[in-house]
Amino acid sequence: MVTIAFDQPGDFEACRAAEKWCAERGISVGEMQGPAPRGLLVGNYCIAKWRNLTNAERRDLKGRMTGNMRNGPVTITLDGNADEFPNLAEQKRTHSRDAKGNRAPIDGNLSAITRAAKSAASLLASGDDL
Repeated sequence: MVTIAFDQPGDFEACRAAEKWCAERGISVGEMQGPAPRGLLVGNYCIAKWRNLTNAERRDLKGRMTGNMRNGPVTITLDGNADEFPNLAEQKRTHSRDAKGNRAPIDGNLSAITRAAKSAASLLASGDDL
C-alpha cells in the first residue's frame, strides 16, 4: 500500500498538489464531495462523487484521496507498491482523434459505468424489452 500526504498551505493547495501528483502518474481522480473520499483509478476515467458510486464500484477503485480538500492535509492511499506508479509527466502521451476531432486515449479504456451505459443505450435503441 502506498500512502502520500500533501500539506501545502493555502485554499485547496494541498488538494491541487495531490491532483497534480495523480495526473503525472496517469491516475484519474473522482469528483469532490465535501468531506467524502475521492476515488482513484489508473487510466483515463470519469469517476463520480463518492455518494454516487455503488459498493462494487468502490471496491474496484485503485485508491482514495481523503482529508480536508480546502485546508489540507490531503492523503492519497493506493493499493500496490510505489514502483507501480511511475511519473509519466516526462513521457509523451499518445492520443488519437475521434470523429469529432476530440482527443481520446488510444487504448480506449472505458469505465464499467460507461460500458454499462453504452449497453443500455444499445438495448433501448433496439427496442427489445429490458
